[in-house]
Amino acid sequence: MIERIPNLAGVFVSESSWASPIVQSITSKLSLPYVQTNWRQSSSYIGGPTALNFYPDFDLLALGLAKLVESLQWKSFIVLYHDFEGFMRIQEILKLQKFQDKYRKNIIVQKFNFDEDIRSVLKQIKQSGEHHIILDCETDRIMEVLEQAKSVGIMSLVYQYFLTSLDAHTLDFNALKVDANITTLRIMNPETEDFNNIIRSWEFNDYSFNRIDPYSVKTETMLIHESINLMVEAVKDIIYQDGNIKFNNISCRSSEKLNYGSRIISYMNSHYMRSASIGNLSFTDTGRRKNFTLYLIEGNRHEILATWDSINPEAINVIRSEEEMTKKRQETLQAGINIIASRLEKPYLMYKKDHHRFTGNDMYEGYAMDLMTNISTILNFSFEFLIVEDNKNGLYNEIIQSWDGIIGEIVNGNALFGVGDMTITAERETAVDFSMPYMRLGIGILLQKPKTTVDMFAFLNPLSAEVWMYTVTLYLTVSIILYFVARMAPGDWENPHPCNLTPDELENLWSISNCLWLTMGSIMNQGSDILPKLVTSMWWFFALIMTNSYIASLAAFLTAKGSIIDDLEDLAKQNKIKYGTLEGGSTQDFFRQSNYSTYRRMYANMRLSKPSVFVKSTEEGVNRVISTKDGMYAFLMESSTIDYRIERDCGLTTVENKYFNNIEYGIAMPLDCPYRSDINDAILKLQEQGVLTDLKNKWWRELDGGETCPILHKESELKLENVGGIFVVLGIGVAVALFLGIVEFLWTVRRTSIEE
Repeated sequence: MIERIPNLAGVFVSESSWASPIVQSITSKLSLPYVQTNWRQSSSYIGGPTALNFYPDFDLLALGLAKLVESLQWKSFIVLYHDFEGFMRIQEILKLQKFQDKYRKNIIVQKFNFDEDIRSVLKQIKQSGEHHIILDCETDRIMEVLEQAKSVGIMSLVYQYFLTSLDAHTLDFNALKVDANITTLRIMNPETEDFNNIIRSWEFNDYSFNRIDPYSVKTETMLIHESINLMVEAVKDIIYQDGNIKFNNISCRSSEKLNYGSRIISYMNSHYMRSASIGNLSFTDTGRRKNFTLYLIEGNRHEILATWDSINPEAINVIRSEEEMTKKRQETLQAGINIIASRLEKPYLMYKKDHHRFTGNDMYEGYAMDLMTNISTILNFSFEFLIVEDNKNGLYNEIIQSWDGIIGEIVNGNALFGVGDMTITAERETAVDFSMPYMRLGIGILLQKPKTTVDMFAFLNPLSAEVWMYTVTLYLTVSIILYFVARMAPGDWENPHPCNLTPDELENLWSISNCLWLTMGSIMNQGSDILPKLVTSMWWFFALIMTNSYIASLAAFLTAKGSIIDDLEDLAKQNKIKYGTLEGGSTQDFFRQSNYSTYRRMYANMRLSKPSVFVKSTEEGVNRVISTKDGMYAFLMESSTIDYRIERDCGLTTVENKYFNNIEYGIAMPLDCPYRSDINDAILKLQEQGVLTDLKNKWWRELDGGETCPILHKESELKLENVGGIFVVLGIGVAVALFLGIVEFLWTVRRTSIEE
């Protein structure tokens, strides 16, 4: 207790304790200045006429933390705190929780205890797939936590940490030798000249002349220095006004108050002070500090990202320009070798034929390799491919609540990017971010090409043999009926000699040959100079219908490929051909999650089919299409892969130009990845330069057996074997006509010679 200490002008408290409220109550009673330089939460801060706290106000500091976290634009994060004080500090941060966002739990709060193994908590963070971590604990324990995080594997380039301690600048994060991005806070700027002048004055007063690193100075040390300076200024002001002064001796046992206490506090509380080290100083009526600036630092040194001022709490002052931020991002990306997760799938990524002779990226080739090589050339970074063990793109397992495949490697922090035949889906976008699409495609149907036989007389196929027989019979019957009708009709008899008005005989033009020609001409859509009868009109009506029906059917028969599947609806309606997808792929998810009745029915059929129609890999699905007897299996897959396969296997085909569900491929990366805009710019540049088109042609058309099979649209052209029978009929008809013409000529010559 205070026992009449001579010349006592104030009490300075640097650490909180259970006795602090008692001491503050006594100093208030004695009008003794009570100066604090530590953190005190609002509920435990009494305040009073003689109390001042140089540490930032609790509520304002919590608000500043939240505003700076919000400026980082993290969609989700984990708050890791140690004690109750830490939990109170993050209250404003927890208010950033979004309940209407697709990230239903975008803020996860986790407490840890140093008395227990904190690695279990850190392992849970790794399993959650979250890459943004806010850490609140004592400064002396931060390195311990980060070392444990390093051992667990959550200190790679994809992880970002935000430390709430105002003394994190005193730590050397370089000793960790990690790639994680660490962001810190402080309320003072060791880079200023005023700050360094104070450090030099300390060095001068220390007769050992030891050098003091400005970044080793803790916040509380500088607060004590500035609070003492302000009290000294207050005492000087009193001396200036009153001359020599003498403090009376006070004791907690008496009611006598410090004679100059109220004047000192009044001066310190009312005078706005521009501190050389901790910024501007001003206080509320209860002695809380209301004016301070928070610096957001990348790392723990001089890389200031932004500042927040308590005077204007809704504003964030961004220090770095857009060009500087882009440059810094790219420097970070270029710092090491970045891991890219992928899977082996032709033609995206595959082993070289002599891959056993190489290591690393030299073992692989394909579209994905060339794509990332071009992007890395533009952004000037190095990369190495990581082949996922399960060879999957990524599926969320509801039971174990984790992702597998490429998405799983990114979520677990083992890879920075993921590339391949990976579709951008809404479900995957809850776990990772995607770049802009580098390929747009759809879902198609891969089928076994029907086995066709050459039929020169295919033009006869539109009508069955029975129809042909009835048509010929009807042709002869109508011709004969027409002949007899013409014989019985008086108007069809004509005078063969118009000059003889009384001929002995009349001639009928409807000979059997003319009747046959008239009916034949009707079928061939030819006219006739002979006036037809009613029976002829009926025949023409019949011939019109039959001829047009034949022509329509002939076009379909000559161009048909032999498949009964023309679109997805045809596939859904029939039961003969089984169909399936890649298990765990985006195509399967499309059918499973679709609200369209046809697609839902198809997925139900696929799920209930025995044996299972789902396959473990694309290669297995293609082989199943080829090997299934009579083409009784169809594989639903991305159109780009279908194009690649039918270019190289002439036994495969697809429903031409009948793709559905437009989908896109993109490069996957962690949520809120800072390099997303850079990757997008690189992809856009490759697209504008035509590089993406060239890569598509290279791996789909030119290399690895491309263009082995005829292009699909040429199959619709009529070839000689399709219409050869028509030429045969024409040749035979012309030959018979020529033979009959010669015979008729010779017969006429012989008869004429005999008569003469």
